[in-house]
Amino acid sequence: MSLPNDVDLIHEIEADVGKKMDKFECKENEVLEEITKVYKAKRVATMKMMDDGFEEKAKARKAQKMKSLEEKGLLNKNNKRRKRETISSRPLTVE
Repeated sequence: MSLPNDVDLIHEIEADVGKKMDKFECKENEVLEEITKVYKAKRVATMKMMDDGFEEKAKARKAQKMKSLEEKGLLNKNNKRRKRETISSRPLTVE
């Protein structure tokens, strides 16, 4: 099952790669069984990471990185905003 937006994205990828993708058939029930396993593994991994203090360590590393960039004069606070605007304003090409 694909949505119209998915089709547009696939066409854009095909245009960038220069090759048409083949249709992939799969059984929905098999996919649902496998994705359930993936989501369960993700939940377990997330809980383990939280127990190990990963989030606090990640925040500390990010703060240190931002401090370092600021000290070097490389920190540009508007960079993310500009990047998002550029991506969202880019026209999609469909063949």
